[in-house]
Amino acid sequence: MMLPCILYFVNVTATEPTPETTLDAGEVNTASPSTQIRQIKPKRSSKSKARVRASGSGGVIEVSDSDSFGVSNTVSLQLHSIVEVGRERPGVGGNLKELKGGRNLINSFAGLNFEFSEVVENDTYPGTKISVSSVTFYTDLRKDFNGTDVFVGRINITVYTFDEDAQLSIGNETFNVSEGSVKTNYIFEGFKFCTSETNETGCAQKNLETGEALEVTLVAYGKKKAKAAKAKRPKENLDTYGLGGTAALRMSKKVEIDGKVLDMAEGYPEYEQRGGKSLLKCRIPMFSSMALYDPIIDLELDGVILDEDDEDDDDDDDSSVGDGDNGAATFQFSVLIGVFAVITKICFHF
Repeated sequence: MMLPCILYFVNVTATEPTPETTLDAGEVNTASPSTQIRQIKPKRSSKSKARVRASGSGGVIEVSDSDSFGVSNTVSLQLHSIVEVGRERPGVGGNLKELKGGRNLINSFAGLNFEFSEVVENDTYPGTKISVSSVTFYTDLRKDFNGTDVFVGRINITVYTFDEDAQLSIGNETFNVSEGSVKTNYIFEGFKFCTSETNETGCAQKNLETGEALEVTLVAYGKKKAKAAKAKRPKENLDTYGLGGTAALRMSKKVEIDGKVLDMAEGYPEYEQRGGKSLLKCRIPMFSSMALYDPIIDLELDGVILDEDDEDDDDDDDSSVGDGDNGAATFQFSVLIGVFAVITKICFHF
């Protein structure tokens, strides 16, 4: 006799499984992500309300005017991806394209573990006497290539919060920072580029790939309900991107390579808006030892004028920092289907 069965659909939420240690090309080992948090708070004498929160999981940098770091008053910046670009054969003209070898290909930094220093409250900005507070964190990028653990490179990130107004320069670019400005120095070290003369693991040898640059993409999130938009700021040569209200991200067209300041390729930084976030791509020329790039976040930046041509009402991609949300949703749906299948089997077993 078949027993009557009532099915209850339950929305099951489960934690996504820990990533496997065997990785595909383009993935990094994110097992045991750090939960460390470092905060830089404004000094009692400060006129600025800007405070910084840096997360050891994913290297997310948040800037807010409140200790709550609520979505309505917080902007954030995170590394999104790294791609090596070059030519399949040395000397071939045309545009650079992504190399197929995949050695210097990092698809996501979400959940990647960063190690921290302690916050230094009475620091000075390098090469100056300008008063700042700072914190440094770093990660070593490693990938698995057919069972071989390969060191890709190290990323050092130092966050400086300025305690006073000042003027800085890089090459022939001069710009101002204010009390409360947050400058983030991304330093890339130890990356080995693919060349026709090397046999590095992860470089395709069949086509003699020759790397010429890293394309580093940053993702910036504006305040809730605020569209990230390209902006203009007179009398300054930095590219400016509005992040809601008076908040803005400023990016230089210069990059420091092995101690020398060089121009980025024409058209960089490259800007793309997707809903409430901005993807900003920098092209960093090939380097031997290190490369440095240093965007600036301001919660209150005078003279920001939104470029109306770049405003976008498209909300089709307004996901949060990192790439884990879609995976979590898929996993949740899979669990729901699994529960349904088990209940169905039990009900009709009789």
